[in-house]
Amino acid sequence: MFDSGRAAIQKILLQGTDSAAQLAGELQGQGVEGIPSAALTDGSGGTVVWRIIREESDTIGMRHVFYRQYYIPPSWISTGLDPRYATNGVEVTGSEIGLHFAKDSTLSAVFGTQAPAVIIANSSAIMSVEDAYGQAQQAVKTQPGFAP
Repeated sequence: MFDSGRAAIQKILLQGTDSAAQLAGELQGQGVEGIPSAALTDGSGGTVVWRIIREESDTIGMRHVFYRQYYIPPSWISTGLDPRYATNGVEVTGSEIGLHFAKDSTLSAVFGTQAPAVIIANSSAIMSVEDAYGQAQQAVKTQPGFAP
């Protein structure tokens, strides 16, 4: 998972018939169905998007859709990442919102948390296992007295 770094986690608590309009003004990152929102970027070319993690319906006919933020790295970081993360992104720790829809499919409430900003503290540490192993082998070969 990707930590939102020094960025604070922001709570989202919205309720009422205008929840969709309120959420459009609060949401950081794109990908929540039916909610127009601004793109959230990290300044290095990476973006943050929302993805559905689960969906359920209850006995009174309400539908509940839960999303989490994912960091999609820029291509210069993606080349060293495990392909799963380069394509699908890395989950942003602490972010999850639940959208609660009434029987008539109108959004009635939103509860959760989001990272309003994403900071990469050390992008040089993001690499595949193979690259890390290769770099470690090269580093120890330069040490005096090392013999494999």
